Amino acid sequence: SSRCTAQAGLAAPSCIAMGLLLVCAVQRLLRHRHQMCREEKVLRTIEVALLALTLIATFSFAVKIRSAALAETQVEGFVVGATLCALAAVRARLCVWEVRKGPLDERWIQEVAEPCDGQEPFDFSQDPVQISLADSSMGAHSV
Repeated sequence: SSRCTAQAGLAAPSCIAMGLLLVCAVQRLLRHRHQMCREEKVLRTIEVALLALTLIATFSFAVKIRSAALAETQVEGFVVGATLCALAAVRARLCVWEVRKGPLDERWIQEVAEPCDGQEPFDFSQDPVQISLADSSMGAHSV
C-alpha cells in the first residue's frame, strides 16, 4: 500500500503542471479574446477543454494507482495520451496563426499603442541600430 501511495505521488507533478497550464490558457483566452479571430477563439477554447480533460484523467490515474487498481488505469492512460496528441495538433495550428498575425501580446500592444505627436509607429522589423559604447571624443585611455 505504501508503494502504491509513493507511485501515485509520481503523478503529482503532472497534475500540478496541467493545472498551471490550464490556468494560463484560460487567462490568455480571456485576456486576448478581442485580438483573436473566430478560429483562434475556437482553438483556444478546445485547448482549455483538452487541458482540463488531461488534468482530470491524470488525477484519476493517480487515485487509481493509490488505491492499487492498476488494472483499471488503461482508460486514463489512453485519455492522457490522446489528449496530449490533440493538444499538440491544436498548438501547431495556433502557432500557424501566430506566424501569420503575430503573437497575441504584440497584437495587443499594436492595438492599444498610439503614435507620439503624429509620428509613424516604430517599425520593429527594421534592422537594429548599433550603438557603440566607446566615446570617440575622449580618445583611447587606459584604466
